[in-house]
Amino acid sequence: NNMILSSNRVDGNYGTNLSYGLGLSGELTDVNFVNNGSIIGIMRDTSGSSKGYGIYNSAKMGNITNTGVISGSGIYNGNASSSGYGIYNKSKSGTIGAITNTGTISGFADDVNDNGSTASGHGIYNDSGAKIQNIKNTGLISGYGTGRRGSSGYGIYNKSGTNEGGGIEHITNIGDITNIGVISGYGDDTTISTGSGNGYGIYNNELAKMGNITNTGVISGYGSSSANNSVYG
Repeated sequence: NNMILSSNRVDGNYGTNLSYGLGLSGELTDVNFVNNGSIIGIMRDTSGSSKGYGIYNSAKMGNITNTGVISGSGIYNGNASSSGYGIYNKSKSGTIGAITNTGTISGFADDVNDNGSTASGHGIYNDSGAKIQNIKNTGLISGYGTGRRGSSGYGIYNKSGTNEGGGIEHITNIGDITNIGVISGYGDDTTISTGSGNGYGIYNNELAKMGNITNTGVISGYGSSSANNSVYG
């Protein structure tokens, strides 16, 4: 891709209130994707939660190389949550080879209603049971959330795996992470005293595994809130 791929409407393939710049599905094992342009998904809704994705992957695919911009934004002014994802790797079905980033991968979420719900932004989101071979970043991977009831930002989020019982576990897996750029999470909630502002550079949950983390750049988390902040690099 050397152009702008952009969507600001609901896409019916994956459900309502969801918009993505690029959707990948099926068996794409030998397919690598290179982005030199912009991939942007924006969802702004007033009837339900808003989810915006730059790349929504439910495929078994090769590598993603980004020298441009991959961005997802969810903006909502009602009473439901909003989420933004730069790259979203779907539960169990999503498999990505290496992600190499020299550009920007970002997720932004904003809940603009005083009576609203949570807002969470994710640069790279690896869902339950999904796999990413490794991540090399010399650019920016960031997540930014700003809301009225609680906000969170994650640079890289490796979600908890699942245990179905009978010895069957679906492990969420990211291989090695090499960073000489910036991986950052920013959560900003300053309106309601019960809200929280949570920021995580890299978040690895239970039943989730990572390889080695090598960092010569910046990994940071920042939280701003009138109530509780949970902040981790």
